[in-house]
Amino acid sequence: MKWTPYALNPVLPDLSHSKDIGTVFDISILHDEGIWKMYGSWRPKNAISYATSKDGFTWNQNLQIALPGDAKSTWEPIVNRPFVLKRASGEYLMWYDS
Repeated sequence: MKWTPYALNPVLPDLSHSKDIGTVFDISILHDEGIWKMYGSWRPKNAISYATSKDGFTWNQNLQIALPGDAKSTWEPIVNRPFVLKRASGEYLMWYDS
């Protein structure tokens, strides 16, 4: 299989929002109820971000915080590398590290 880079990269943040959003990396994506959902390490927020897309290419640039870091914590002042899974029961699970 040969991968072809998407010509409009990056998709999140897109070029017009890159200064507002900052960096999003280490993403986890799932397709759920007709919507693409992206979770990622979000700098400078030190949090896990959440964004949605109808097609997997054009993403809502109004990111939400799915999981904030805890500045008072010695273990997770910054949270990174999410993996999100939806169970058959409808429950969402997230694994991450700091």
